[in-house]
Amino acid sequence: MTTNLIQARIDQILKFMTPAKLKFVNCHMVNYLTDDHWTNFIPKSIRDEVINGENDKTQELLEKFMSSKEGYDADLDDFPHTKAFVEETQNFTLAAMKEICLDLTEFRKEMTKIGFHMTDEPPLKIKDFMSAKKNHEVEITASLVNDLCKNIERISSEKPVIIDAGDGKGYLSSMLALQYGKFVLGIDASEINTQGAEKRKQKMSRAWKTLVKKAKNEHNNASEKEITIEGNYRPVTQFIDERTDFVEMAQSNFEQPFETFFLSGLHTCGNLASNSIKIYQNNPKIRGLCNIGCCYHFLVEEFGEDVFVNEQKYTMNKDSIGFPLSSYVKKTKIFLGRNARMHASQSLYRFFAEKSLPHQTLHYRAMLQVLLERKFSTGECSKWLVGKLKATNFEEYVNQSFDKFKQERPTKELIEEIEANFNEKLVQLQLFYILRLFLAPITESLIILDRLLFLREKGIEKSFIVELFDKVVSPRCYGIVSLKS
Repeated sequence: MTTNLIQARIDQILKFMTPAKLKFVNCHMVNYLTDDHWTNFIPKSIRDEVINGENDKTQELLEKFMSSKEGYDADLDDFPHTKAFVEETQNFTLAAMKEICLDLTEFRKEMTKIGFHMTDEPPLKIKDFMSAKKNHEVEITASLVNDLCKNIERISSEKPVIIDAGDGKGYLSSMLALQYGKFVLGIDASEINTQGAEKRKQKMSRAWKTLVKKAKNEHNNASEKEITIEGNYRPVTQFIDERTDFVEMAQSNFEQPFETFFLSGLHTCGNLASNSIKIYQNNPKIRGLCNIGCCYHFLVEEFGEDVFVNEQKYTMNKDSIGFPLSSYVKKTKIFLGRNARMHASQSLYRFFAEKSLPHQTLHYRAMLQVLLERKFSTGECSKWLVGKLKATNFEEYVNQSFDKFKQERPTKELIEEIEANFNEKLVQLQLFYILRLFLAPITESLIILDRLLFLREKGIEKSFIVELFDKVVSPRCYGIVSLKS
């Protein structure tokens, strides 16, 4: 894999994601009816083969998608333009970029080629503390980080301290300390998370001792060591930006003059992923990186400004640029937009695995917007952040919304008129949602490719995109894995 190949893939995505498609992924479902998203964003060729005169095949196409396993395999022979659209979008996903994105088996083979020893050591499981999803993520990440650290130790003759950025509840840090005996500094911006991680590590330590004792008895392995978590794992509270000195923090918390470090991050939120990558490339003492990002909507973009719903997140992140990182993508001055980044976090694969069509309340919200524009000015309408309501019909949904904002309820006649005019649009809205969903992995691909290219531009050649997790179990499954020579 060469830098030119990464750039070529980025070029293909940028060419595909025209300004029109960026508007498509930035549109808001609230305005689906008021702004006529179907006409404005769905290509005419697809609209015509779905609805042609009296021939409405919307339901048929929807059923074709819902009977497929992952969308790309839907039987679309009767819908050639839709089929062409779906096939084209698949080409720009990381899953299709086999020459760039490696699965875990391929990555281990690649490491073996360059002299690294990679194992598949089955970990002991502490199921009571984690969900099935979190167990899946932590086991894989901890095993990989352990292997990479062992190879760094072999090369440098120094045992790396692991810095876990965005430590959260401390699951990964605890596993690295207990299962693999690593020194781990877990850093999280939330004092509540740090306190919780401290309490949880005590509980996990007790559970671990019981688990090790049981394994000894079952396998008659008297040499098995009982690793204590107490001296190995230190959770601390600290907001991380690109100026954070991880090395100084680790040395002060462990009170030892460590010289070699590894930076991990399991689902680092927004700018934390970008900042971690920048800190890694800038500090020669950090020899390795395994970073799995998430929450793209919290990224701060360089070439545009948008509003964060979470003002605290915006205030904390506004001085750092999270996208783009690479000089190559910076030259394009691309601005994705918050809705596009949020859309990038939606999982096409989980959607088709669970067959979870948008809840009917999404359609109620779109119809409510029509009603609001009848009654209020545009400025007033924009203030209605309705949120989740438990309504069984449209009238109930409207009345709950107006009660929430202390407004006089509209007449029953107005509610029934709007419902009569737009209720049949539900199937069309569901199909629109699916077609738009095929663009989500493409935006994510661009964000992650930019991170990889940034490291390659900085001369860190052993940098890879690795598909670490099952895409249905854990949709944010792609990690940036990197090692310095």
